[in-house]
Amino acid sequence: MISTPAGWMVDDAFAARLRLAGSLQAGLDALDRRIDKVIRAWQLEPGKQLFGGTESIVLRTRRSDGLEAVLKVGAGDAIPYGEVRSLQLARGRGYAQLLAYSPADQAVLVEALGSKLVDLDLGAAAELAIICDNWLSAQRIISSRETMQTTDDKAAWLAGYINEVAAGVSHGWADPLLRRAVTYLAERTGYAGPQFLVHGDCHAWNTLRTLDGTGYKFVDPDGYLGDPAYDLGVLMREWTADLLPDPVRRGRARCDYLAGLSGLDPVAIWQWGYIECVSTGMTYLQLGMPDEAAVYQTIAEAWVEVESP
Repeated sequence: MISTPAGWMVDDAFAARLRLAGSLQAGLDALDRRIDKVIRAWQLEPGKQLFGGTESIVLRTRRSDGLEAVLKVGAGDAIPYGEVRSLQLARGRGYAQLLAYSPADQAVLVEALGSKLVDLDLGAAAELAIICDNWLSAQRIISSRETMQTTDDKAAWLAGYINEVAAGVSHGWADPLLRRAVTYLAERTGYAGPQFLVHGDCHAWNTLRTLDGTGYKFVDPDGYLGDPAYDLGVLMREWTADLLPDPVRRGRARCDYLAGLSGLDPVAIWQWGYIECVSTGMTYLQLGMPDEAAVYQTIAEAWVEVESP
């Protein structure tokens, strides 16, 4: 962890993103200025810093009217349009309620929520069930007039990203692992069903309990329109410690569970899950975290031998 001049703490992954965007010190200075600006503009009383994200500084705050809220200020780039638009479209159903947004300052203000699901130590099965329940309640079909990126756009980006990272860093990933991911991306392109609002990163770190304790809501959506199976692919890559003892058997069981719950095509869920496993491993390699990348490599090496369900 390192500190900005104003005292906000930045973890290693966050610092790596600032370095990728340019100078680390310049990024830290700019971050302090933006935080101070929105606190003044939105008349916020800053509270404690919340940790766990890798792309933003997150602070608990209180508005002048007494409402508790959470301020999120981006690392080096603007808060993505897809994230903001997702919160606007969700209108608080299954997602945190958006209270304010400043694109110039890369900042959003959302309703305050309680503990992260991952911190409740409920175990993989219970966490998966909670996320799926909230995911089902948050499902909505979006008008074709919306201009958000689609899951087809994400597939195209991922294909380029996987190849770019694999060519640019030293790694031990065999070519068949990467080729299978690119093949699956081609097969997942061309989704022609209803355009669902897709969170894009609905794991246990992004699922928070409501303050009244009656449910959960998602935060930090990547935000896409298109294939809802993408979100379930994200859940396939999570809880790696639960998968590692037997990646194939446990991966298949998780895929079957998600397909039965959602009514979605198990082939789509499996393929998105494999894609997410490889792309997450590539992200850890890019961030200089080879031990974390190796976990996903182990799972991918097992799953590449499996034909889609």
